[in-house]
Amino acid sequence: MSRPLTFVQTGDLHLGSPFAFAGDKAPWLVRAQLDAFVAIIQLCQQVQADCLLIAGDLFDQPVPDLALVRTVQELLGSLEQTQVLIAPGNHDPAAFDSPYRCESWPANVRIFLDTLEKVDWPESGVRVFGCGFTSTVAPIPLPLVPPEGLDPDWINLCLVHGELNGAGSSPYNPLDAAILAEVGYDYVALGHVHAFSGFLKERQTTYAYAGCPFGRGFDETGTKGVIIGTLQKQPGLASKMALDLRFSPIGGRRFLAQSVDLTGCQDHRQAADAIRTALQAAAGKTWPDHACKITLTGDLAPDFRLSLAVLEPLLHGQLFWYRLVDETRQPVDLNTLAREHSLRGAYVRQAQLDLQQAADQGQQRDLLILTRALELGLAALRGEEVGYETDPA
Repeated sequence: MSRPLTFVQTGDLHLGSPFAFAGDKAPWLVRAQLDAFVAIIQLCQQVQADCLLIAGDLFDQPVPDLALVRTVQELLGSLEQTQVLIAPGNHDPAAFDSPYRCESWPANVRIFLDTLEKVDWPESGVRVFGCGFTSTVAPIPLPLVPPEGLDPDWINLCLVHGELNGAGSSPYNPLDAAILAEVGYDYVALGHVHAFSGFLKERQTTYAYAGCPFGRGFDETGTKGVIIGTLQKQPGLASKMALDLRFSPIGGRRFLAQSVDLTGCQDHRQAADAIRTALQAAAGKTWPDHACKITLTGDLAPDFRLSLAVLEPLLHGQLFWYRLVDETRQPVDLNTLAREHSLRGAYVRQAQLDLQQAADQGQQRDLLILTRALELGLAALRGEEVGYETDPA
């Protein structure tokens, strides 16, 4: 029986992201992003990983800050018992001025450039093939088929940055799972998609995106982590290998998008309490540590007019960083407003006539549009800034 091989798969770290939208908290997020990378290094040491697979976009820029490159080299070099394999992506392509070509990397780091190369673990019978971006786009698929084909006596892995889109096209190395399976890979470690894909299969080929270990905004929320895999050859059995895969979360700060229903709140203190309760329910004891986008919803009490300027000081200092979005509704008595001898009264009376006509004719889409128009019109008459969607459906 051959020796098992353990690997850790990551990608899309985007080290060096500026986080400019976060203002004075940006340096804290830069540090948190690097902390996630340090956690991956520590995890490799903890599980005694034989190799660390980095599936592209390790850096956010083609030519990152040299001090950051030195830090990354030092951290990777500390993995004395772990071979590090890097397949550059579209954000950090191995162009002529890339640190992948211009810098001296630790002896345990192997960078796949523009030709398909391989690294072997003979004692485990495992072979990893890889190829990287050399430009910020790769509309033609990178070479992933060895000229001599794959040796079926080996466990064959592929490390690549690219976009799985079937028969479609992509400027970011379009990949097709069926083609990868036809080549004969046993496992494909993918980068480019920032969410964990789950473990997918096409015939004998298993493939997965680990996703980014640290989000870069509120479009990258949820649990982030890496993939830990163990491979072992099984000579003479129906399946030539035992493959064990699991997703391992990375702790620390993260981006959290939370909706908070303020229905029934009588004042701003109750609203602040509702926010804290909702965040604690969503993130547990660590809720103050995250960057939060908080969308406020619900029907406010008739005598409660929500003001973010009043609410924000009640949360100040309790959250690492947050953004409030007000989507609450102020209940109104339309019949009372319709009796007013004012522009608002005339507007409500006409709106009620239009709504009744749409209801009588069973025009559900028109009812949605007219209801939203009434809400926006009343908000505008109150002097509030309003926005709208062109398609309410």
